[in-house]
Amino acid sequence: MKTIIVSNGSLAAVLKEALGEYVGRPTCEAFCFQHPTHLQTSELLKEYLKACEEQNPSEVYLVLADSFGSTAYNETRLQLERLGISERATVYTGVSLPMLVQLYDEDEAAGDLEAWKQLQNLLRQAA
Repeated sequence: MKTIIVSNGSLAAVLKEALGEYVGRPTCEAFCFQHPTHLQTSELLKEYLKACEEQNPSEVYLVLADSFGSTAYNETRLQLERLGISERATVYTGVSLPMLVQLYDEDEAAGDLEAWKQLQNLLRQAA
């Protein structure tokens, strides 16, 4: 399972950095869609997803976005659809540091979709 944080502005990077204070070296990736470089960030996300797919063609993704309908959310959904992997991705909005800490506390090493599906109620409560 690949965890990806996406946001408008620098929130994703700040959240990943702050998460590091709790878990050491977080395994998630952060993509910040800032104007005017948001299209470049979209390309970086696409390349990251392609690399993940080359390593594991059945990889599943947990995407945590700052807000529904934002540039970060829309560009991420678009890349997932273009690459044909949207059915293996779960996208939640309203990402926050407490949500990330709780996810890592519950199962930092979760590696399959079933383990993450069990965390859906936790995500809904933390959002």
